[in-house]
Amino acid sequence: MRFTNNEPAVMMEDTFTLADTSWGLLSRPGYRSYLGQQLGEEIAKSLLAELGRQLS
Repeated sequence: MRFTNNEPAVMMEDTFTLADTSWGLLSRPGYRSYLGQQLGEEIAKSLLAELGRQLS
């Protein structure tokens, strides 16, 4: 399957609350960016795996 534009196949928006009491070397905005990236990657993997199962 090939998409013909740069629009995302799935759009999702939500709000989350993070209670972080750790002390580390990462800045809070950097940590949030990292968490968002990791979450996005996991969602993408799950969606692609399910799409593969549906098309098989």
